[in-house]
Amino acid sequence: MNYLIYTYFLLIVKVILSCQTKLKISGTVDNGWEFVRERFQENFEQQRELGASIAVYYQGKLVVDLYGGWFNRSRLKSYENDTLQLVFSASKGLVAATVALCVQRGLLNYSELVIKYWPEYGQNDKGNTTVADIMSHRAGLPLDSGMVEDYYNWTGMVHYLEQGQPLWTPGSKHGYHAVTYGWLAGELVRRVDPKKRSLGQFIREEIAQPLDIEFYIGLPSVEDYRVSLLDIKPIDDGSNNTLVEPYSKFNEKAFRQAEIPAANGVTNARSIARLYASLIGDVDDKKRYKRLLNDDIFRQATTSNTPENELDYLLNITTNLSMGFFIMNEMFSLFGHEVFGHLGAGGSIGLAVPSKNLSFASDGMFENIDDPSTFWHCSNGLNYLKSCPAPLVWSQQLQQCSWRVDPPVVVTAASSPIPITATETLPITITTESDLPYQCSNYKSITDGTRRTTNKHVDAETDNTFFKSSPTWVRFEGDAGTRLANYSVPHGRCGSEGSGWVKYPTDPEVGETEIQTACFNWNGMSCIWPKKISVTNCGGFLVYALVAPSLSDARYCTI
Repeated sequence: MNYLIYTYFLLIVKVILSCQTKLKISGTVDNGWEFVRERFQENFEQQRELGASIAVYYQGKLVVDLYGGWFNRSRLKSYENDTLQLVFSASKGLVAATVALCVQRGLLNYSELVIKYWPEYGQNDKGNTTVADIMSHRAGLPLDSGMVEDYYNWTGMVHYLEQGQPLWTPGSKHGYHAVTYGWLAGELVRRVDPKKRSLGQFIREEIAQPLDIEFYIGLPSVEDYRVSLLDIKPIDDGSNNTLVEPYSKFNEKAFRQAEIPAANGVTNARSIARLYASLIGDVDDKKRYKRLLNDDIFRQATTSNTPENELDYLLNITTNLSMGFFIMNEMFSLFGHEVFGHLGAGGSIGLAVPSKNLSFASDGMFENIDDPSTFWHCSNGLNYLKSCPAPLVWSQQLQQCSWRVDPPVVVTAASSPIPITATETLPITITTESDLPYQCSNYKSITDGTRRTTNKHVDAETDNTFFKSSPTWVRFEGDAGTRLANYSVPHGRCGSEGSGWVKYPTDPEVGETEIQTACFNWNGMSCIWPKKISVTNCGGFLVYALVAPSLSDARYCTI
């Protein structure tokens, strides 16, 4: 009897699973935007996403509203229209819009000293800090306590910041305030709000409800069941151990219900895109919603406050910040200019292009800090629209340079790599140049021998200076060796503190390109801040599409 029950149980489970394994992509697209659906579906078919949503507003109208995939890794429930997602730093765009609204209402002024609104903030050499310094990450207080549990105590974090000593003279330079930005800006809003509401409540009543969007800072418990949790996979640190922290904290209910404005917004792509659409114009769906900011305040909020070519003090890369938004002109140069927005972990991004009257958003559920794969893949088409919408014709020329705006995405390796020794060379295949991809004849040659894994000196230029946030195709040759290191390189090799190597390397077929993961060995962690890279086999040599590492002292190592 027990055997029969067990057999029936297995059959039932099999039937349920067979009914649930078909990929479901839902939503709407207007005429002329069908290619976005195709690209969105490709993400799932190629295992770039587990569950995600994507939305586009054009001329104030929602023209793309798609969602699909799975609610979680079990694949028993679909990612639906009402699914919500943690969007991490994409929340900062909402915070920036909230402060701008307070400026518009005369409650705040970007040029005023913070102590006018928050007297206690003036301790320990912070008295000359302006509101603009806080909003453009120039306040000098980028570091928090490092304990996620401390984030749940708003008053405690405010006191921590009041007593903090700035790392630099406020206003003299900028450095990304990854988490502290939210409490700094949020406390300003709370101080000037006549009703003294929390930031989360202010946003709900003054922005979310009037715009008819869902964007929570401090998720109500009754909505928690709708949240698709991060798909957390333990990080291999190169030993027999795996690293799960700090990602596991993000899936805790306490994290979502706290008010951590810089990092724990819960929303969907439709709401993010609508928010950005409201910043650049009226939003007209079934009824008309007036623009959130007037022209003057909009210009103040989205004009760069970063000197040209100034390096981020912490990241050691060039970034461009306005009053809370990233200016993304270089990253999205094909849009023209005036692109602004904010990215977040898991595949989240919101941006707007005022000159095109276009806003875009996506969200996702992978834990990768800098892999908004839905955006990167789907926007490969959007980036080429000189005026939107436009004839969706992919010319050969645009396809050749698509790598410029379509960075690599995460691919989970199915098995451990077969080590490649430093003396191995690629088999030479006879082929014509026309058979090979564009990058096989358009790359930057690197011959610097200090990149070799045998170099134990830390005295070379870091790759945050050498590379940019957008991919650069390079070939290693001469003294630099022929390929990136294929094993966990010890800390402090190849001219830097953070030694870069490729996890699970394989050589693609001639003329083919594969996505791989570069890791950096830093301070005992062999795979901190992984980066997605591309490698192409050009018939006798490899070329790599590399980006700047997130660590200030990191370098790609070669063999």
